[in-house]
Amino acid sequence: MRASVAVAIGLSLSWMIGMRDVRDASAEATLRQWAKTILSSDVEAMTAFYERSESVTAIESTGDQRHGIDSIHKMWEVAFEEVVFESVTLDDVSVRTDGDIAWATCRFDAGTRVHDDDTRWRLRIQGSFVLRKTNGGWKIALEHFSPMRDVPRVEQRH
Repeated sequence: MRASVAVAIGLSLSWMIGMRDVRDASAEATLRQWAKTILSSDVEAMTAFYERSESVTAIESTGDQRHGIDSIHKMWEVAFEEVVFESVTLDDVSVRTDGDIAWATCRFDAGTRVHDDDTRWRLRIQGSFVLRKTNGGWKIALEHFSPMRDVPRVEQRH
């Protein structure tokens, strides 16, 4: 009986260790640093998180799509010209990996202040990412944000 239990535990552990679909702290750490860097309003620092390619893609929660690193650079440039990000949090983060590819989902919650009129807004959206591991670490290859059911995408803060 003990031998059967030991074999069963051994097979279960071997299966779990051999799983390729597991959490990856490094990819998650990259996304958390990405979110923290938004607070700096530094366009160059933000674009450093993305693949340097023409196939890198960002889809905003408005439906606008950006293809290529130059377009993503411009996206952050315009965002930082319009607003100051006062807070950014990622909640319900889930990251899975398979070799040099990671995919992640999260809830993105940001507090912003508009430069022109000093109004404050809250942005709450669902994010999905595909990251590729390179010699320079994990890089975002695809970022997609969309509204969440029954949650206002943007609402004014007081």
